[in-house]
Amino acid sequence: MGLEDAISTEEIRANLMKIRLILPDQDETTYQFGEYLAERLTQGRIVPEGFYMAAKLALYDLEKGVNGFTNQPIHSHLVGYPTQIYSLIALVIPELAKATCPSNFAEGVKNMDDAVREKF
Repeated sequence: MGLEDAISTEEIRANLMKIRLILPDQDETTYQFGEYLAERLTQGRIVPEGFYMAAKLALYDLEKGVNGFTNQPIHSHLVGYPTQIYSLIALVIPELAKATCPSNFAEGVKNMDDAVREKF
């Protein structure tokens, strides 16, 4: 996928903010992460790889407890978990994309996730 496959973050952000309705019966951490990710996505356009990286960077920042963009502490229930919990939350990134993005975009996110998992 290239830049021509970029989509607006506006709809993704809106969907992530109502992830509890779109993706019922999930763990509370999934909902909290989806809502936090919505706050992190800036206005503009994004490619699937960018969505994946934004999600991974958000998890990294949550694990450290500091927003990497602002260098400010993060006030969230998701801060302070053991490293393994963030690895488990990362497993839902493709599902969040599938629930909140167009199907071809979500497939690109899943492909990125698969490629990264192959390497590590």
